[in-house]
Formats: sequence, structure tokens, C-alpha cells
Amino acid sequence: MSQKSSTRHAIIHELSSVNRGGIQAWAQIGHLLDQADRSQSWRAEAKSFTEWLGHQSRLLGLKDASLWRYLSATRYYLQLRESLLGRNVPCPPLLSLSHRVSPDNLEILSRLERVVPIEVFREDVVASDRRQHHPHR
Repeated sequence: MSQKSSTRHAIIHELSSVNRGGIQAWAQIGHLLDQADRSQSWRAEAKSFTEWLGHQSRLLGLKDASLWRYLSATRYYLQLRESLLGRNVPCPPLLSLSHRVSPDNLEILSRLERVVPIEVFREDVVASDRRQHHPHR
């Protein structure tokens, strides 16, 4: 079995476990979708990633738009995390995010990041993190 084929089977297996209730987090779904797109493993089953994603949404009982939102939030968070870690700001891995973090939260944050000067954005994120981890300082 080729690397691409085994990757495709692993992704499909994990996505199907979401359908059976084994995995419920949006981050896990987004991560699997991102893996499928990056590895191009979807090509064995569909003419386009969009077509493949639509098929997955029907299997999962979710709307296409929800899966696109999960994927977008996943990609944004991975970029944000890399940026924050590069500035020595602690940031959990995607699959360890708090249940309070949602794709909608990340979408709003990405919009704010585009309009708020990076220095202000960075200062507020770091200050917020310090308040959460050291409330008595």
C-alpha cells in the first residue's frame, strides 16, 4: 500500500469515527480535512477537494459550510500558534484547545488581527494570557 493510500485510509477511518460519535471536536475534523487536502488523498475519491468535502459533510451529517469553517479555523489557528510560539507566547496544540475555543471565535480573532495594528494585537494577546495564567500579579 502506498504512503498516499495509507494516509487516505487513515483519514477516512478517523472521519468515519466522527460519524459514529468517536470524535466530536471541530478541531479534530478540521485537522483531518487539512491533512486530506495537504496530502491530496482526496483525489482517489473525487474530482475536487470541494466535491470530496461535500461528500464528507453528508457522511458526517453536517453542512458543507461547517466543514469549511472548521478547516479555515484550523488553518488560522496553526498559523497563529506558530507566530505566537515564535514570540515565546505559550499556546496549546490544536487538538488540546479548550472547549471554549470555537471556529467562530477564531474567525472573529482573524478579522480583528487584520484591522488592529500587530503591536496592539500582540500586546493584548500577551496581556490576556498573563492575566489568565497569573491572576494575582
